[in-house]
Amino acid sequence: MVSNNLVGSVFTKQWPEIKHIFQSEKLTKYLEKNAVGFVAEKLDGSNLAVTSRGVISSRRNILLNKPSVAELEKFKFSGVTFSKLVGIFDKIDNVRQHFQCLFPFLNVEVILYGELIQKGTATCKEDKFNYRPRGIDMGDFHIFGGGVAFEEQLTSSQIMTALKHVRGKGFSVISQENELTGRTHLVVLMNATFQKLLQQFGFEKIVKHIQSGLLEAVNFNVDKLVKNKIEGIVINFGDEILKWKGLDEGYPDMYMEQIQELEMKINVDVYKAFDQVATEARKLRETGKKNKNTDVLLARAYQSAMTKLRTLEEQAEDGDVSEEAVARYRNALEEEMMKDCHSNVEYKQKLIAFIESKIKCR
Repeated sequence: MVSNNLVGSVFTKQWPEIKHIFQSEKLTKYLEKNAVGFVAEKLDGSNLAVTSRGVISSRRNILLNKPSVAELEKFKFSGVTFSKLVGIFDKIDNVRQHFQCLFPFLNVEVILYGELIQKGTATCKEDKFNYRPRGIDMGDFHIFGGGVAFEEQLTSSQIMTALKHVRGKGFSVISQENELTGRTHLVVLMNATFQKLLQQFGFEKIVKHIQSGLLEAVNFNVDKLVKNKIEGIVINFGDEILKWKGLDEGYPDMYMEQIQELEMKINVDVYKAFDQVATEARKLRETGKKNKNTDVLLARAYQSAMTKLRTLEEQAEDGDVSEEAVARYRNALEEEMMKDCHSNVEYKQKLIAFIESKIKCR
């Protein structure tokens, strides 16, 4: 049970970190004719988790616990309120009851993960991916996956039994251990079974997934990525989740080397598609010659971090304007932005000054 005084603490049932598609060691397997995955557009928003115990969390931290309707309508994150989440906890409880029936001797918590859509996109104030005409509106919570956690601490053997049990019901499931708690929860990937269950209980905003082979998915999306029509795609094959990002991805030297290593190992068309998208992204990054590459990387890392953190303005609206609040914000921003460093020495040297400049502007 999460108490209100833990709002702001680390959320320990996070959606897994997703590998870039060119980092998978199973590409040859996924390129076989009988290999089918579930492919979805990667929406450019803020990752949220909403649980059957009344918790709403960002990618990293708990934002609200058992909020009232008034709190949902007032609370702001990434510039939008949670007003469209009113009523969601009753629907999640119905999903919980479904999974509870699968584990009658355990106490089950269900988590729904999705993208909170912002005014523009997470990386731009404009609607650059044409979301609005497609019915993807500001404040929407578009679900892309789920989770099942247990109040009881299960052994690794019991987790494997639970995995097999849920998979036997038609769901696509992997396990995810939290390094802070040592506890493991189940991650329910989107497939036809899970989508049908969500729709059964009244969820309409579900990220559209289609069944596709890897070669087909690559051929279908490479042009969209090169022309910056979508932020990226996410594909899962039942035991691994992969992402393929477009021109907003920096593609540092390390990524380019990883792609080059695939040249003689995988289908030539797939390799060329990975290389084409990465090369176009790097060209775009280097077109702004008046800005140093490091400054561009810092700006992009900041935009990414702000999809996971509340701004100081949003905290101030709740009355939290203390020096401690600013210090927490500064430390959280540094931690998030360091994840996009990619061993860039100049980036590390400039990071603190960059963060201070952002704080002083507020």
